[in-house]
This record gives sequence, structure tokens and C-alpha cells, in this order.
Amino acid sequence: MKFAKKRIFIANTESEAVRMAKESLGSNAVIISSRRIKKGGFLGLFAKKMVEVTAGVPVEEEKKRGIDFDILAQLLSRRHAEESAIPEKNGNTQSSDIAVQIQEMKNMIATFIEHTLPSKNGDMFFSTLPQSLKGLYNKMIENEVNEGIVKGIFSEFLKEIPKEEDLEGKEEIVNKLLEYVSRKIPVSGPIVVDDGKTPMVVVMVGPTGVGKTTTIAKLAAIYTLYERKDVALITADTYRVAAVEQLKTYGKIIGIPVEVVFTPQEIRQAVEEHMDADLILIDTAGRSQHDEMKMSELKAYIEGAEPTETHLVLSATTKYKDLEDAVERFSCVPLDKFVFTKLDETTTFGNILNIVVKYRYPLSYITNGQNVPNDIEVADSMKIARGLLGMEVFYS
Repeated sequence: MKFAKKRIFIANTESEAVRMAKESLGSNAVIISSRRIKKGGFLGLFAKKMVEVTAGVPVEEEKKRGIDFDILAQLLSRRHAEESAIPEKNGNTQSSDIAVQIQEMKNMIATFIEHTLPSKNGDMFFSTLPQSLKGLYNKMIENEVNEGIVKGIFSEFLKEIPKEEDLEGKEEIVNKLLEYVSRKIPVSGPIVVDDGKTPMVVVMVGPTGVGKTTTIAKLAAIYTLYERKDVALITADTYRVAAVEQLKTYGKIIGIPVEVVFTPQEIRQAVEEHMDADLILIDTAGRSQHDEMKMSELKAYIEGAEPTETHLVLSATTKYKDLEDAVERFSCVPLDKFVFTKLDETTTFGNILNIVVKYRYPLSYITNGQNVPNDIEVADSMKIARGLLGMEVFYS
């Protein structure tokens, strides 16, 4: 692929560098390469880790822009020069301020493009938006929010606000949009542990490799070390020896019991043995949602555990269609909440909104790394809205 423009962008994170590239080169910019570098420091010491992204605009995309103002200016100048050399009937030559006319032509064409051309996805709805909202609309599209959801949000939002000229300024309309988008993201808050006699029983389910075990370890550490609650761990993930050993290691470090169960009957017994705990966290085996037998087995385990809450753990790096499939298949057990993991491994967060809008289960937590007990946050609808509108990232 040939590139009409190439530039290097350096930032603290890859997502920030990509954002700089898009802002500088336009939405058609393509990331050519990305690498980690070190800058600053003294004699190689104390250098700061940065990300270097090389981006460019493909020649084909550059041609699609259609209007080259420099060439247009040259043609207009030549035409005016030719016309000015032709004497008028009264003997005078035509004269005009060519530069002013060219600039006026540029402004007219730019205004026409800005107000009549569709957004990058070809939707003429974009041209009807107030100018202060167009960049935010495209930010949500770049974040891979479903276009129908984006259009619905902006259509409904415009009905709720006064005309743009009645607002005090761009900051006010942006804040109102943030608030509106945040209302579309249901959140549950953290797991609430009652100090009563019955323990809170929380089960984590989800596809293979989404980070259920690490998420449970983080929650166990937080509720044991910071919340001062009595926590017990139960794992039914006997398919992976490493997962069992991982939980046992975490349990030994923070001083809590870890039970390994092999049948639905054993999971019921394990729960009953720890009825004196404040919180029982249950890890299940990662299962392919396409394996009907494994899903039936999972259902039997959930029925045996009789959980207070069941959280479906999903990865933010998963394609939307696969996320849909996972939610549909895991709905064979009663689901209560979503947990989204691996936000540090993606630069787009739109699928979070896509999934919660469609299925309406609230978000409980998001995770953004492997560190225990860190790299986990209680889901915050306003922070997620800021991320979707390109104003905030979920990791450092």
C-alpha cells in the first residue's frame, strides 16, 4: 500500500498516539507500525517508556478527498489572468482581487463539504447535526459503537435540549451529551456484602480466556484486605490445573480458604460449609458457548450453588457478534450483571455500550490489567461515557 502522507506520533499510550494520528491526518489515517520506545533520562537511566506510532494516509484515500484547494487556486488564477488580458469594449482591462475571490471560493466549498457531505460511514444524518456535536458523533463511531445506537442517542438527545444557539457554548452541550450517554449505561455498583447471617454468594461465568479467575482473585483480595470481610473461594474450574493452583496461591497469600469441587453436589456442600463467611466467590470453568453439553453442566453447577448474583465476564477485545453469541448462550443460567475485562488490550470500548444497551444487564466491574488486587474498577457510567466520546482512557 502506498501512502500520500506519513508521520510519526509519540505518546504515553498507543491509544493516545492513534488519537493524535487521527486528529492530524484525518479519519482515513492507517496505522503502519507501532513500537515501544524510551525517551529522556540520563545515560540510559530513568528514561520514560513511550509508544511510537507511524501512520499514513493511503494514496487511494487521499484521492477520494476530491478537492485539492491548491490546484483549484492555480486554475482560478490562470483563468483570471487570461480574462484580465482581454480588453473590454471601452478599452479597459478586467481587474479584480483574485486572492480574495479564491479565498471566498475556498470558504464556500469548505462550508458546502462540512454541511452536506455524510459522515465517514456514509450516513446523511451526520450533516443535520449541530457543528458542536459532529466530532463527538464520529468519536463514538471510531469507538465501534453500533451506528444505529449512535444515531438513536443523538436523535433523542437533540429532542431533549434547546436549539444549539440557545445554549451558552460548546462546553455546555458536551456536558449535557455526556450526562445523556451515561444514562444509557446501567451500572450496579460494587458487590454489597450484608453483615447478616447469610453470606453473599457470587458466581463468575463466561467464555474461556476472558479473565474470570484473575477477576475473582482481585475481588477476594479487595474484600479481605480492604473491606475486612470473611471471604471464601470455591473453584469448579477443574479443567485447568493452573487455574486451581493460581487460586490456591492467592488464597494462601491473603489467608482465605479455597475449595475445589468436581460435581454440582460438591459445590452445594462447599457453600454450606462456609455459611459463616460474609462473601463466597465461585469460579467456574471457561466454556465454549457452542458446547451444549458443557453449558448444561454449567447450569447444574449454578443450580447447586444457588448464587445471590451471577456475573457474566466478557472481554472488551472480543468481536461484537461473538459477544452477542456468548450472552445468548450463557443466558441458559440466570444472569444478573456484566463484568468487562481487558480494557488495557484494546483502543475501542464501543462494545460495552452495544452489549448493555441490547441486553440491559448492569455493569458491575471493569478490569484493565493483570495486577492483583489492582487493575479493577467499579463500573462508572460517566467515566465509560467519557471514554466512548474520546475524552478518557481506562488505563495508564
